[in-house]
Amino acid sequence: DRERAGRHPAPAARECGLDGPAGMTEVAGAGPLEIELKYRMTDAATGGRLLAADDLAGLTAAAPVETVVHEDRYVDTPDGALAAAGYAGRFRSTGDETIITLKGLRRQDDGGAAHRREELEGPADLAPPATAWPESPARDAVISLVGDATLGELVRVRQARRKRDYAANGTIVELSVDDVEVVMGDRVIERFAELEGELRQGDEAALTALR
Repeated sequence: DRERAGRHPAPAARECGLDGPAGMTEVAGAGPLEIELKYRMTDAATGGRLLAADDLAGLTAAAPVETVVHEDRYVDTPDGALAAAGYAGRFRSTGDETIITLKGLRRQDDGGAAHRREELEGPADLAPPATAWPESPARDAVISLVGDATLGELVRVRQARRKRDYAANGTIVELSVDDVEVVMGDRVIERFAELEGELRQGDEAALTALR
């Protein structure tokens, strides 16, 4: 009932350089990387049953299930400068705060379910160019790639995420189930569900046990 998203990315997501939401993990001796398992699902109920478990592959639930709703805007310049440099750009707004995330399109792994790729984040603003944003590694990268060019919307990704933290011996993994809609203009061009296990802190071996 689930497909490895690393092997079967959704068509619309693949064309826009997207393959789902993620966080960021600091890895010693490297730049910021996201490290996570990703599975495309035909039935989100399967993921819901996993979230209901208090023990999972040697990890113990550290918090109740939480539901969050996001609408992300994936952006680029008219000539595709970010994609050409190997990045997808995402604005995520929550309340009065907007975060820009640059997600590396080139994976640093073996192409399986475990995803490793570069990710840069920082505060931003939807209206002015990057030169007016607060300083951050993401801002500096955007300026170096596009200067003061306008970032226009490619697609919006709406997601309802149910998530829960699991922990053991200093390692924390966030397990989440996402119900996702990809929107272009005023039209929903794709719907899918995805199961993710993201390493938030500690030993990557915990993800291996979840495969």
